[in-house]
Amino acid sequence: MGECERNRLWGGLRGFLIPVVLVVFGLAVISLRAADVPREGATGIGVVPELTPTLTVTAEVDGQPVDALVAYGKKTYQTPCTFTLQTGQKYDVTVSYTPEVSDLGYVPAMLSGEVDWMGPRMRRVALTRQPGPVAGQEWVVDLGGGVSAALVWIPPGTTMLGSTREEHAWALGPEGQGAVRNEQYGAASQEAFEVVRFINDGVPMPATLQDGFWLGQTEVTLDQWGQFIKDANYRTDAEKKGLAWAHDLNRDGIWRHMIERNWQDPGFAQTQAHPVVCVSWNDAKAFCDWLTEKERAAGRLPKGTGYRLPGEAEWAYACRGGREGTRFWWGDQLTDGNRRMNGAGSERAPNRKRYLQRYSWSDGYFYTAPCGSFGLKGRNGYGLSDMIGNVWEWCEDSYDPTGAHAEIWTQDANLRVLRGGSFSSVPGFLRCAFRFKNVPSYASADVGFRFCLTSVQ
Repeated sequence: MGECERNRLWGGLRGFLIPVVLVVFGLAVISLRAADVPREGATGIGVVPELTPTLTVTAEVDGQPVDALVAYGKKTYQTPCTFTLQTGQKYDVTVSYTPEVSDLGYVPAMLSGEVDWMGPRMRRVALTRQPGPVAGQEWVVDLGGGVSAALVWIPPGTTMLGSTREEHAWALGPEGQGAVRNEQYGAASQEAFEVVRFINDGVPMPATLQDGFWLGQTEVTLDQWGQFIKDANYRTDAEKKGLAWAHDLNRDGIWRHMIERNWQDPGFAQTQAHPVVCVSWNDAKAFCDWLTEKERAAGRLPKGTGYRLPGEAEWAYACRGGREGTRFWWGDQLTDGNRRMNGAGSERAPNRKRYLQRYSWSDGYFYTAPCGSFGLKGRNGYGLSDMIGNVWEWCEDSYDPTGAHAEIWTQDANLRVLRGGSFSSVPGFLRCAFRFKNVPSYASADVGFRFCLTSVQ
């Protein structure tokens, strides 16, 4: 074989061997890389095969990415996070976000389904704010069990606390009937009179409320109270003591402590729409604390706010409904209260007796009326029902005999303030300025409450 032929043969073999060697080397490299890839479903750092299904979850608020929490199985992760799944696998993922500084929380988002894809998939979750109270608008709070409560927005403003000497004189006179006969309230002597001089109304003084707040459109109903009792497994002071202050028809209708009287049996029939009675200040506070905790956990409360009883100045301001300087929220004329309030009218008790002191017309109810019974005519300028009459309403404040305070006053915890009068009250007690008091454990068949939403300490 000549030199020329040997060179030609070697060149041909070289052209064949070089591609073969490269192919073999390339297969070896690919094999080594494949060995580094985690198996399907494994955790750790590695290259995921293109055909392995994965789910990457991110979250955003108003178009901006946020570090949300992702609950998957029994573990919690932070976005963005990626999960390696299997074809046909079912998954349930919950995305939640609670900012450090924000008015409200966000509605948790749910991702669920069955893996029907191969390779990577990304889900971007747009979170929305929890519905919450907006200044200037009514707020309906969900108490659970299909029960809710409407709260009316009360704007900032100034009111006059206290009352004038002229108003005192009217309250003590024949129309106000402020000289209360003792037998109606259980005193031993039926011929004696207890003259209430209304000096504890306090002298007229302005009180400015810098911030608006929400106040229950009605008094708390039995339906609403029952949801609290069920959810919190609560027992009232009257239930613990086994008695409450109630109207005794068997003893000429006097008020006295009666055995086994409580919110479930105040001594007269009520429906779920009637105001709850026989609740103490302690009981009312427990309701507010329960609702605050419940709504905070749901992310529906603006930060720094909570539910509580209205302060005395807040109550007085809301009661007037924007009308200042009059005895009642509708004006000075008692007769204009007809079909607006439930007080001591001319109606008869089940034993056919009437209140010894009363106004001249029948309001249709000897005891409590269903909340809001007087319709639009019974609502004041802020849209609140039954601010006067029906049941006495607890306030947050302690009782200061010199008069109400512009700010919540709690220096004496022995007595708490009651406002608004009740179904058994004479006109002098039904004025916007009238103040009453009792111990925090006091439970009576003519005492209930309404609650407010406002800033809390």
